Amino acid sequence: EVGALAQSINRLSGHLEQTISDLKYSNRLLEEEIAKARHLVEARKALLINVSHELKTPLALIQGYAEGLRINLNNDDESREFYCSVIEEEARHMSNLVGDLLSVSRIEAGATRVDREAFRLEELVEETVARIRPMVQERRIKMDITPPEQTVYADRDMMRQALDNYLSNAYDHTPGGGVIRLSGELVGPYVRVLVFNSGSHIDEQEMPNIWQSFYKLDKARTRSLGGTGIGLSIVKAVMEAHHCDYGVYNTTEGVVFWCDIPLVQTLPAGAAPEEAEGQAPGAGLGPELG
Repeated sequence: EVGALAQSINRLSGHLEQTISDLKYSNRLLEEEIAKARHLVEARKALLINVSHELKTPLALIQGYAEGLRINLNNDDESREFYCSVIEEEARHMSNLVGDLLSVSRIEAGATRVDREAFRLEELVEETVARIRPMVQERRIKMDITPPEQTVYADRDMMRQALDNYLSNAYDHTPGGGVIRLSGELVGPYVRVLVFNSGSHIDEQEMPNIWQSFYKLDKARTRSLGGTGIGLSIVKAVMEAHHCDYGVYNTTEGVVFWCDIPLVQTLPAGAAPEEAEGQAPGAGLGPELG
């Protein structure tokens, strides 16, 4: 009887230990969910503050110049033309800001479907570079573009957004007379696109944070160059929607931003795009390259 009782106590002890372990695991998961929820609330507050601050200046300018037109503050044609141009430019800035925010929100929420197709990457690069080339030439920035000649399988419009924002970011942070370089290399079943710009380094501790909207935004510089401060967060959303890696690292002469785009052979024969997405590696900041 004593032996049977001992066995029962041992079994009860084992069940109790398992129950306690399960409770600890559940509590840990609950704490993680609470931390995520708090982070999300704080992120939304920060986003609201940043958006409000970013919209405050153009709204004030539009109001001021509109009032000047209404009371006919300066009745010559040249002044009216200047007032109208300021109003149009500030309205365009707000439109771009709202458009970028909507793009990020839709992609992150999964409202924008990843519509994969096969296309030549060098053609997309040339189209994207053509948009920024006039601005680059105006500031005497040298461009060295060596597009990877590969057929990739991705959402063409999304990848255009990502490359466009990488190049715009490089333009924003390249000093006059500097260099922007775009190249590519094969990394397994992906082509890695690298966008280099000469200029100041990024602090290693800040690198994980630069993908957040408005992080450490130099508003005066961003406004003067027509940016919204959301470019890298769009890249992050696009790459994570494709389940592809992306990242940044410093070099001796500047900074390199990179992203991986699946080659067309990454998709198994007969598989649907949705099936292929689940086979790609997880998104995030990839390993730093030397």
